[in-house]
Amino acid sequence: MVTSLLSCFHGPQVEASFSVMNNVIDSKTCRLNISTYNAIQHENSGLTASGKSAVQFYAKNDFVHDKIDTNLAKNMVAASTTYKREIKKRKEKSEEKKEYLRNKKQSLN
Repeated sequence: MVTSLLSCFHGPQVEASFSVMNNVIDSKTCRLNISTYNAIQHENSGLTASGKSAVQFYAKNDFVHDKIDTNLAKNMVAASTTYKREIKKRKEKSEEKKEYLRNKKQSLN
């Protein structure tokens, strides 16, 4: 039973996961959230299952007259909102830290 439990965490899926992470994370994206990585993996597995590239999967025949994918649009708005909220939180934390350090420096003087 122990061997079965320990052996379930390796194999092609795990190796593929590390490969994807190498393509996604670099010096500029070292703060990638787990939820973002999860979304990337989910989309990647869906595209793999469909046998299409992202361009083929989301392609439109006529950009002017074809309907907009409302789910895709909602997801894009939600992602943008979440991203802006996270940036605002980071900025607030940074400002709080700066203020704390200023106050600490003044108290030492």
